[in-house]
Amino acid sequence: MRTAILGSSGLVGEAFSRLCSHAVLFLRRSDVDHSDSSPLADLLIENQIDTVINCAARVGGIELNRNKSYDMFNSNISISLSVLRASIQAGVSDLVQFCSNCTYPISVEQPYKESTLFDGSPHHLNKGFAASKLATLHAGQCAEDQGLIRVYHPIPCSLFGLHDNYSLNNSHFIAAAIRKLHAASSTGLDEVVFWGTGTPYREFMFADHLVSAIELLLEQQLSYQPINIGTSFGTPLTEIISHLSSHSHYHGAISWDHSKPDGALHKLLDSSLLNSYGWQPPSDLYTRLTQTYDYFVCNMDALRL
Repeated sequence: MRTAILGSSGLVGEAFSRLCSHAVLFLRRSDVDHSDSSPLADLLIENQIDTVINCAARVGGIELNRNKSYDMFNSNISISLSVLRASIQAGVSDLVQFCSNCTYPISVEQPYKESTLFDGSPHHLNKGFAASKLATLHAGQCAEDQGLIRVYHPIPCSLFGLHDNYSLNNSHFIAAAIRKLHAASSTGLDEVVFWGTGTPYREFMFADHLVSAIELLLEQQLSYQPINIGTSFGTPLTEIISHLSSHSHYHGAISWDHSKPDGALHKLLDSSLLNSYGWQPPSDLYTRLTQTYDYFVCNMDALRL
């Protein structure tokens, strides 16, 4: 197996670059425009790639998804369709295209089962991003129906990890919390404010743990159908903040701005299908939160801020 990691400098791509033993080609945005299929196909052919793991995406938190819905759709569908075209053109046999837990309908029962993915509309705050992911899934299934390629559609729970995006404008919850709390602890701020009420539950997983799950999907050729990858337990955001604030030695006040949106109050995946093939995620959330915080503090000059 000769594997290419696309988006190799991001949260997920960096984890695969470190941990995927079959990876031979690592492509960042600065190396090639992932939305331009022709030069991408040339690189895949030149390096005799048979497996592509597409970690390239435009992602962000509630504010970005709420205010840039079309941009989120356009950027992500452009990337995913380009990668699909390039992979087919290059004769790639297996392509991993990540879906998202935000694609699930807001109205269906939790934990989310793969069979309910099209039983309603996603949360309105994620409309553009979710639409791009659902369209990507359909495109991959159509390509596989024609016998052109095998396409895998894993749906991870909310991820965090070492090489996350720590920008306060575009980051996800844990990365933003780490940056805010470190700054507050370092400067002695009296108060740190987080969006919403803090009551939503999220299913968080360390990005490194995703690698073994994807390797299992490829080994078992579990393509075509979407497959959940999660920890099977949710944690309230207030507990995440409590742990990080304690570890950061921040002793000021923690406040929640109730005028800001919470997003979905619960997001929990039913990962029993993947579990039936023998994959179980490590239950080390707080250890990994501590590791991520410490990594940020030691490496912030080299991270996305």
